[in-house]
Amino acid sequence: MNEYKLTSKHIQLYADHLRLEEKGAATIEKYLRDVRAFGFWLDGREISKENTAAWKAHLVEQGYAPASVNAMLSALNSLLEFLGLRACRVKFLKIQRRMFRDDRRDLTRADYNALTAAAKERGKARLALLMEAICATGIRVSELISLDLKDLNLSAGFIRCAS
Repeated sequence: MNEYKLTSKHIQLYADHLRLEEKGAATIEKYLRDVRAFGFWLDGREISKENTAAWKAHLVEQGYAPASVNAMLSALNSLLEFLGLRACRVKFLKIQRRMFRDDRRDLTRADYNALTAAAKERGKARLALLMEAICATGIRVSELISLDLKDLNLSAGFIRCAS
């Protein structure tokens, strides 16, 4: 393969391409940020399969979460496809999905008490009540904000929730 170096002109043309593909503004911003990070890491070296694989390894070594690494590789692979350097693309990290969430992510009773107390101390009684409703029922925020008084049956002790 001929030596191919990433230039600011390539990045600008790629940005134009993303706009023509009708990508969202946030997607374009993220892809360009990731592509520029790759270019900065390359530091004038050529784009090659070895270098794209080395950047992937670098991201892992830097401690990025696998999903973050894959998001950056998606931007890189898209750029490489645009530049006609399909052979330089890299595979995503394999991520094993968990059946259950890690228990360490759950709020403890102490965490819950501290959060609701902090809200009350700051004069945010409504926020404290929202947190209490979420924690007591497991209702989603999107479901909670659409509740109406007619959904509450205080005598029977239930909330009707249709999401």
